[in-house]
Amino acid sequence: MRVRIRELLAAASSASLAVHAPRPASAVAHGWVRSVRKQKSVAFMHIDDGSSAQGLQVVLKAKSTAGFGAASEITTGASVAVTGTLSESRGAGQALELHAESVRLHGASDAAYPLQKKKHTPEFLRSVPHLRPRTRACGAVTRVRSELALATHAFLGGERGLAHVHTPCITTSDAEGGGQLFGLTAPSEAEEDAQPYFGRPAHLTVSGQLCAEALACGVGDVYTFGPCFRAESSNTVRAARQLLLHCDQSTRF
Repeated sequence: MRVRIRELLAAASSASLAVHAPRPASAVAHGWVRSVRKQKSVAFMHIDDGSSAQGLQVVLKAKSTAGFGAASEITTGASVAVTGTLSESRGAGQALELHAESVRLHGASDAAYPLQKKKHTPEFLRSVPHLRPRTRACGAVTRVRSELALATHAFLGGERGLAHVHTPCITTSDAEGGGQLFGLTAPSEAEEDAQPYFGRPAHLTVSGQLCAEALACGVGDVYTFGPCFRAESSNTVRAARQLLLHCDQSTRF
C-alpha cells in the first residue's frame, strides 16, 4: 500500500518521541528522483512525491535490495516505487532514511531531463512549466498560498459567515478606470483584421468589485478570490509587490 512521504516522516517522528513505540515496520514510497548517487555496492536516492518539502533519502544495497540492478537505469527525474524500512539516518540533512528492500522503476528519464541538482533561474523555469512545480521554490510558494487561502476561507467563511463567490474573469466593464487591460479578440490570420471576440470590446477583469457588490445586494456579505489581471508592462520589484498585494476585499452592505 502506497504511503505519502509526509505521512511516513510524521509517523516515524511520532514513534521516536514515544517510549517503546515501534517505527513503521515496512513502507512503500512512490515518487520521482530528485537526485541519485551510485556506487558499486550501494546507491543513494532522494525521492519526492510532492507531499513534503523535505523529501526522503533511500539507501539501496546490492546484497539486500531486490532489483538493485535496475539502479543503473535510475537517473534524475525517473519515477520509482521503493519498499523498505525507515531507520535513523547517519547522514547530515535528514533524520530518517528508507532502507530499500526492493525497488521498481516505473518510468525512466534520459539525459535531457532539464532539472538538475543546482539552482535554476526563473527565466529558465518558465520554459519548462510542466516541471516547474517540482522545484523547491515553486513547491514552497504553492504550499504557502494553499495555507493562506484555507486560512482566509476559514476566517471569512467559517468564522464570519461570508459567502465565497466567483466573479467573472472576462468582463466588458472597467471596474477601476485605470491601467491597461488585456483585451480579447477573435483569432485572425492578419492582426489588423482581429475583431472583438464577443462582438464588443471585452477584456480580462482588473477587479471583481462590481460583481461582488451586485452579489452582496442579493445574498448578503460576500468575498471573492477571483484572479485579477493588469497589463502594465513592468518587471520591477515594486510592481511585483503591488501585484501580490492586490486582491478583492470582502464586500459588506
